[in-house]
Amino acid sequence: MVHVKNGELLRVRPLPLEEKDVRKSRWKIEAGGKTFQPPIRVGIPPFTLSSRRRVYSPLRLKYPMKRVGFEPGGKCSIENRGREEFARISWDEAIEMVAGEIRRIREDYGPAAVLAFRNFHHSWGNVNYHYSIMRRFFDLLGTTDEMANPCSWEGWFWERYTPGVSKDNSELVLRKT
Repeated sequence: MVHVKNGELLRVRPLPLEEKDVRKSRWKIEAGGKTFQPPIRVGIPPFTLSSRRRVYSPLRLKYPMKRVGFEPGGKCSIENRGREEFARISWDEAIEMVAGEIRRIREDYGPAAVLAFRNFHHSWGNVNYHYSIMRRFFDLLGTTDEMANPCSWEGWFWERYTPGVSKDNSELVLRKT
């Protein structure tokens, strides 16, 4: 549940639930004259709790930006890549540039050359969710879909049980056993 006042996001907290919301899925154990069952509540993942901080972060990009010197069409110099500053551009210019580059890459290299990448700690909803309109859009283009990656605690946890991976995941360690 998100609390908003005067257009400002104030707080994110779990949804309040009632008995009817969890009746079928709620387990109950009776032992020794006592009844044990989970409380009626929903937890919030830590990355969701940081939503307010992300929205109001001074580092958040609020407008489309383009690197100075970048020219669509693959014409820019790779020697300067990453060296120039960013400049604000209009939404119309950004949409035209992105659409034009997707079109150009598909025509020059085929649809599989466009990678549809999504962060797996996505925002739920009709646009950003992994299996939503975003996926449908890229499927219609025939792009390459990147498979789920261990970009969260699951990856950090299971990495230690993966043969050949070092503790800090910085190098491949091969040992003769």
